[in-house]
Amino acid sequence: MEKMKPGELIVTALAVVAAVWAVAFAVLSWCGGVVIGRGDYPYGGLTSLGNRGRTIVYAIRGADEDLAASGADDLWPAKGEWASSTEYLERICTNDSGLDKSDIDGPWCCLAGIAGEDDSMPFLWTDNLEVTDAMLRGEDVDWGGQLRDEGPVVIVRKSGSMQVVKKKQLSAETFFDMSWGGALPRDPDALEVLKPLPAPEPAGEGRP
Repeated sequence: MEKMKPGELIVTALAVVAAVWAVAFAVLSWCGGVVIGRGDYPYGGLTSLGNRGRTIVYAIRGADEDLAASGADDLWPAKGEWASSTEYLERICTNDSGLDKSDIDGPWCCLAGIAGEDDSMPFLWTDNLEVTDAMLRGEDVDWGGQLRDEGPVVIVRKSGSMQVVKKKQLSAETFFDMSWGGALPRDPDALEVLKPLPAPEPAGEGRP
């Protein structure tokens, strides 16, 4: 057997290492185990979390078809109707949405008042991003500076599409999906950001 030259050995070794890393990354990504730039959520990886959000949106859209046929109001939250996203999400579980508590569990902010907005409008996003009225109006804001960590942020739109946005990519253009036909809100004054209630402290000594 012909011996490999030193240069060929190095190239072969690098190729093997690269293949091993590619396989490992693919497996971890499939299992939801890769989180870029922040600690893992207790709800699974970013893909798993985004799929939870999609489940919520698809359930709302499906239930709305039945409600429209009966002349009832839709399930999208209205401005001034809810004190928190937690209360809103828990309430829709009691409706005929097909959701249960495990489906809505997550660190979600949501945007109330979007019933009349396009399907590209963000509806849910992870609570590490602080969205202000100025941002909804399209004013010049440092979007990356509104993250309380290094990100990324998971966004689920009214259509049910999901997106993971890194801090350096975060802007009004990406949040509102303007590169793909999205736009700023038609009526930002009709919108309201609902935040989740703080997670309960774990039980410990002296606590029930």
